[in-house]
Amino acid sequence: MDGSPWVMGSQERLIKIVLHGVRGRLEVGGVIYDREMPGVGKVLSDRDLAALLSFVREHFGSSSEAVTPDAVRLVREANRDRTAYWDLDDLR
Repeated sequence: MDGSPWVMGSQERLIKIVLHGVRGRLEVGGVIYDREMPGVGKVLSDRDLAALLSFVREHFGSSSEAVTPDAVRLVREANRDRTAYWDLDDLR
């Protein structure tokens, strides 16, 4: 995950992935993964999710901008009717 654009790229995309999950063939560091990652949006608060994603971005990237609870709230609200995992094509 070090330096992965999935971690270091768009905060909105990363929030979507963790809120709802993702499925499909994903390449990270030259390795292809073809598994499902379940979302945890139903069990984590906006504050907890923001803290988790900020840690991941700092640990696996650089001193990138922290994810705020308000950013998580906005993405959660914009996608509140979503019940399915994201497909990678939806996130590119």
